[in-house]
Amino acid sequence: MQESELINAVEMSGRINVGFNPITLLMSREIDISRVIGWMLAPDGSHAAGTGYLALFLKLCGIDDALNPALARVRLEVPRKASGNLVGRVDIEVTHPVFTLLIENKPWAGFGPSQLERYAKSLSAEEEHTGKVVALLGAGWTGQAARDVASRCSCALRLGLEVRDWVAACRRLPADERVQQFLADFERYLDERHAGAWSKESTMLTELLTKSCSSVEAAVRIMDARDALTQVVGERFTIELRRRAREAGLPDTAPLADERPLFGHHKHGIIRLGLGHPKLDFAISADSGYFRDVAVGVCTRKETPALRRIYAGEISRLVALLGPGEQENGEWWPWWEHIQALDASGEHTVDGPSIWGWAADHGETGLAAHVVARALDAKRALDTSAG
Repeated sequence: MQESELINAVEMSGRINVGFNPITLLMSREIDISRVIGWMLAPDGSHAAGTGYLALFLKLCGIDDALNPALARVRLEVPRKASGNLVGRVDIEVTHPVFTLLIENKPWAGFGPSQLERYAKSLSAEEEHTGKVVALLGAGWTGQAARDVASRCSCALRLGLEVRDWVAACRRLPADERVQQFLADFERYLDERHAGAWSKESTMLTELLTKSCSSVEAAVRIMDARDALTQVVGERFTIELRRRAREAGLPDTAPLADERPLFGHHKHGIIRLGLGHPKLDFAISADSGYFRDVAVGVCTRKETPALRRIYAGEISRLVALLGPGEQENGEWWPWWEHIQALDASGEHTVDGPSIWGWAADHGETGLAAHVVARALDAKRALDTSAG
């Protein structure tokens, strides 16, 4: 494989997904996709399609004879219990006098131990024969892994195929023009992020890398060099981030003893920036290995059980200046937001290649510059509280 061929292929792959899609600004987390699907399934949703979208989804799940779908109730993040014990929170719950759907959405993450089986056990005796546990799978679920999931639940639907086609079918139903455009964007998002365009891109690159014996050898060498590439990109990003932080007047801060590199193969990698606060830092963190599921926010210097009560004033000022973020009752992050919130241009998506490329950009539009700018916003909010 010639170097020019590889360069052209990489450039082509970068142009496959060039159109601006406003949905990508919204779909930064699993709950975002669940919220849209839940909205579509709700008979009283603002889409004004009544039970039309729900009826089409029920067919996907093998439920064709539901009596009066308008009686269905849709809720998100619903606690489920079995034998009186909490077994988890299902992403989407659809309850009806005739059936129950427990929908677990996994666009990127994996399932917890016996998670689907525990949800099945949470179905009551009355629901046992009519209730269904449905798994929604993203692009990463292929081959045997997807078949394994399908064997553990009532129905496994791929976001980039069956769910995408369901959204396309919903678009054919009469609806307001704005709803139709939203569904078109959502369909395109599912195609690009969870099948379609990404699958075509992967196929194109695979064909190129298996073109000859030498290209296969080169591909294996590239895979072997992954960790070295990770280290280089990570070190350069860290240097650039801290350089910009120093120039912006942010105080330096040391990582905690057990914290892991941001770009490594471990989960929960992190880089901290000082805010001049005795117990709070600004940080960029990757929840998954190899710089995936990345977020920025304000985190504590040590685990604090009563986080909401202790930092109530600081949190309220952060929210007032930075927006609501993704507040949780966790013990480390009183305020945070997904990394995509830093990109008002919409040029960077949540997929790995785009975020890595953004991190490698050390210019004024690069990720390091955006992280430092957000850290300065947080520092101003905390300084205001101190004043």
